[in-house]
Amino acid sequence: MELKEFNKTLIDRYRTIENVVDLSAPLLVSTDSNYLNNISNSNNKVLYIGQETNGWINDINDWSLTQELIESVYLEVIKRKNNNEFFRFINNFSTNTYQNVIWSNTLIAGKKYGKGYPVITDKLQELSLENLVFLYKYFKPDITLFVSGPNNPYYEIIKEFLNIINSKIESYPKISNPVVYNKEENIFWTYHPNYLNMKHLKTKLLSKIKKQ
Repeated sequence: MELKEFNKTLIDRYRTIENVVDLSAPLLVSTDSNYLNNISNSNNKVLYIGQETNGWINDINDWSLTQELIESVYLEVIKRKNNNEFFRFINNFSTNTYQNVIWSNTLIAGKKYGKGYPVITDKLQELSLENLVFLYKYFKPDITLFVSGPNNPYYEIIKEFLNIINSKIESYPKISNPVVYNKEENIFWTYHPNYLNMKHLKTKLLSKIKKQ
């Protein structure tokens, strides 16, 4: 299945989630041909996976949220220089996110309003997991980097993802060991960059990742 077709299926199924009125728009990776060509030609593809994006595209009427619109907003974000901590962190591995970064989230949708994570229904968890597995198999990244931390609801989804792709990672990040990884798979799992900064772990972590 191609990415455009997968995204169409994803947004159609997203609209059937029980509490969809309380959710932000889903995060759909852009199918822009130039962007996909950049990723395809990169020898350092990074699949960068956060937690969720609360309030994503809240300024647009729900019924105007077409696949094309959501993908276009994604492309705008991935092309511009973002100054929040989440994107500053990935800039340690990329001089231009438009060239080699596939950004996604553990949850395909966050809360429509407010902070924290949304109510996790079975459908939301199922679609989120399917999205991660599809992106991993479709793009075949050179580096996969989870910055979701070890807490639920992220933990269960990430562990199931690792199980599905037959990863050898069996542990999870802790303060005493803030990044777990498998050298052969180049899969890393750590805390959100905001938390890493708060605990003064960012420099130590970057050094550890770049050695691999």
